[in-house]
Amino acid sequence: MERRGSGLKKILREYEKEALHQFFSDQQYFIVTLINKNYGERKTVQKTTQKTTQKNEKRILALILDNPNITQNDISEKLGDITP
Repeated sequence: MERRGSGLKKILREYEKEALHQFFSDQQYFIVTLINKNYGERKTVQKTTQKTTQKNEKRILALILDNPNITQNDISEKLGDITP
């Protein structure tokens, strides 16, 4: 904690609205536990990425079924939004 806790004050302002922090202290220790505010957002990103990956896999398989000799570069060019 820099300058007598000024860093902690800044952090707590960010956590004010959601009670995502816990304090513990005894004669030897002072512990602050901060819950990850971005955890739910990360799950949403993972789900979106998974859906996009599944969609791309289907598109790639369709191109391969249509032309078994297609190259990675050809697939990339045809789909336009992925790299080889």
